[in-house]
Amino acid sequence: MIAYTWYKERINSQTQGWFSFTEKQKQNVLPEKLIWLSPSIFKVAIFNSSEDEFVAFDEWENPFYNDQNDGICKIASDFKDNLSIQFFLRVHPNLSGLNNSQTQSLEKLKYKFSNLEVIDADSKVGSYALMKACDLVITFGSTVGIEALYQSKPSILMSRAFYEDLEGIIKPSSHAELIQILKDYLQSRQLPLTGNSETSLIKYGFFQKTFGHKFEFAKPYEISKVSLTKDGKEFFVEPSFIAKALNKLKI
Repeated sequence: MIAYTWYKERINSQTQGWFSFTEKQKQNVLPEKLIWLSPSIFKVAIFNSSEDEFVAFDEWENPFYNDQNDGICKIASDFKDNLSIQFFLRVHPNLSGLNNSQTQSLEKLKYKFSNLEVIDADSKVGSYALMKACDLVITFGSTVGIEALYQSKPSILMSRAFYEDLEGIIKPSSHAELIQILKDYLQSRQLPLTGNSETSLIKYGFFQKTFGHKFEFAKPYEISKVSLTKDGKEFFVEPSFIAKALNKLKI
């Protein structure tokens, strides 16, 4: 099925949209703490995204928190005395090498909570291995939010996202509701009903694989490598300075 191809390609780190964020990760590598953690401990994987991708868009403002780090901090804080739950924050690979307010705050989070393990952006830990090993996924706009459904993992969204109106995703109306959902799940392993996730997976995956139109004369290989075809011959176009810079920075 066309829709499922998109999910499979991402799991296998195939390049989509010029490059893959997970190509440098090791598919089966997990955080050491998670490996030795008791099976009775409830494990939650948190996947963030880079704030600089959407901070300038008012309509993309987080409805619950000042920013993602604020949300992560509040979640960990509310469970700091609960020994039956452990959080694993997978920092988005796009934040690797950056030094800004978000990454500086993330660095401080490493030492703030014993129930929160921060996995660096350039870590070899496999995002999909982490997802599979945890009981539940919380995202802040990352596509992992819907990819978790493909892995049959409960997925909670605590921000805006392109897939936010699709069924299958748990969408709390507040931070307080999120905490209550987690506490209820710890007690009864029951989660709110979310509708047909299968239909959502098909809709989103199919859109990602088919949207847009194929170029007729141009053939893009990567951001800084494009060719044009004329009279059956292929000619490569000299990339602009901006294209070279974007390719180098993986933006």
